[in-house]
Amino acid sequence: MSDLFDRYWRSAMVLVLLLAAAAMAWAAGLELRRWAWDRTQGAHFVGDVTNAFNWGNYSRRNGLFAVYDNNLADFANNIPPAAGLRPKKIDYPPLRLTAAWLWYGWLHRQFPDADTWQDRYDFTWPLLCANTVAEECCAILIFLIVWMWRRRNARITKDSPPWDRALCGVVAGAVGAAVLWFNPAVIWDGHCWPQWDIWPVPFFLAAVLLSCVDGWFSAGLCLAIGASLKGQILLGAPILLIWPIFRGQFGAALRLLSGFMLLTALIALPWMRCDAAAYVWLAMAAVAMLCMFPFIFRWNKLGKWPPMLLTIAALAFAWPWGGHDPKAGGTCVILGWILFAKIQDLPAKLKFPAIGLLASAAIFALMPLFHASSAWYELGFKYGTEKFDFMVTGNGSYNIPRMIQVYFNWPPDPTQPVPIPFLHAAVTFTQLTRIVYAITLILCGIGVAMNDRRRDARFLIGIAAPWLLFFMILTQMHGRYTIWAGAILPLLAGAGAGLTLLAVIVSIIGCMGIMHNQLLFSPRWSPDTLQLLSSLDPGPGFVLLLIAGILLYMAVVPRSRSGEG
Repeated sequence: MSDLFDRYWRSAMVLVLLLAAAAMAWAAGLELRRWAWDRTQGAHFVGDVTNAFNWGNYSRRNGLFAVYDNNLADFANNIPPAAGLRPKKIDYPPLRLTAAWLWYGWLHRQFPDADTWQDRYDFTWPLLCANTVAEECCAILIFLIVWMWRRRNARITKDSPPWDRALCGVVAGAVGAAVLWFNPAVIWDGHCWPQWDIWPVPFFLAAVLLSCVDGWFSAGLCLAIGASLKGQILLGAPILLIWPIFRGQFGAALRLLSGFMLLTALIALPWMRCDAAAYVWLAMAAVAMLCMFPFIFRWNKLGKWPPMLLTIAALAFAWPWGGHDPKAGGTCVILGWILFAKIQDLPAKLKFPAIGLLASAAIFALMPLFHASSAWYELGFKYGTEKFDFMVTGNGSYNIPRMIQVYFNWPPDPTQPVPIPFLHAAVTFTQLTRIVYAITLILCGIGVAMNDRRRDARFLIGIAAPWLLFFMILTQMHGRYTIWAGAILPLLAGAGAGLTLLAVIVSIIGCMGIMHNQLLFSPRWSPDTLQLLSSLDPGPGFVLLLIAGILLYMAVVPRSRSGEG
């Protein structure tokens, strides 16, 4: 009995010490972030925060939900969005635009005479505070995910020894959280540049955590929020869809997709600027769905007539509202009715996700049927993939396109045709990189599914690897985009100490790339640093390429049974 008491006492003491260390690390991280801002005064990149200020101003003047359509019209008419700026298109997704709108509203109240961004801490405080909160959430989520998978890997159960139950995974989780909290790439991007690239990361990590506990619909909601903050999350997020597909859990994939599509549709709806007829159609579609609920969930016990009458009522509500093209509207109604009727054959926990998918389809159908605006998609998501049609965007992109351009004199045009051996065909270089990345993404998804089934912590490698792979392989990558690899690779703390070291190396190189890109616009701030980084470009890419290869191999190749712990 005393031995058992000693074990519990020892576990409690260790946990108290870890909590004290976490509190000190948190305070030190806050001080480091303020010091980083002050120390880089004069090197802050003016363009991005000025854009946020100006787009916030523009949205206040034009109305938040009219921004995309008005911006397209202004661009067509060569009207600048603000005084002194050339005509330009906005590339903010809806929630990021909303954040700029809120920030400008706060600034207008606090600094009513300000007509542009000012390089001051109090002026930029909301942005810096939001970055800090996002980083805190990332650290907590990384701790929880690593802790969970270390325990799964060790087969911790309620019958395990108290010491193991209390502390298994705690140290590894704390290391992963510390790597994120003191991550040089994260701190430099969010508090020295400053940018808001960190905002979608906690939503992706929350989606990973929710997926691990079978909360797939909620995970889809998280991904929708993250994508509406920064569209680049969609480059790495598909791993969460590929994983359940290769696991054979198609219901989980349906729930994830349903949550993502439904919330994306609801977020976009105000920016579609629908007319009254479109909203009437949505209301009638909702009533039609409600009429079908007793049929879908088999609530009635009165035989076949009530379902038939409810079906007729549903069609009566939905049919007349066909939009500008009655034939197309009628076809949508018939297809929707058939799909809705088939939902009754699904398992109970998939019925609401399937209804969510149909509801999102009804919202997106407003664009072709009622000519609702699609400018929110064209500018908020699509335009960002087109505006910089370069092999790389700026300097600091230590990746394959940059390396072959420098070391092999490859043309800078990403549309350069590349012949495909044995197929007598050619694709553009950009298309080739997308094909290669898609293959690596599928391989990672297979590895994630396999390691999930084996309860192996190498699962975390497959989740994290795509965030480095897309940067290394794809064209049009900005030097800042290693921020996402730097912020998500701390998950590797759950897979081993050596892999944690690789995450630290990626973060350091990522910080170098961000600094290199930034200092070109402030060459007098630290000319020696700029000269050093310019002389290295793009040499660090070989290190990143080696690490990406290691991660891809370890994500796909299963651990031998003799090596499992």
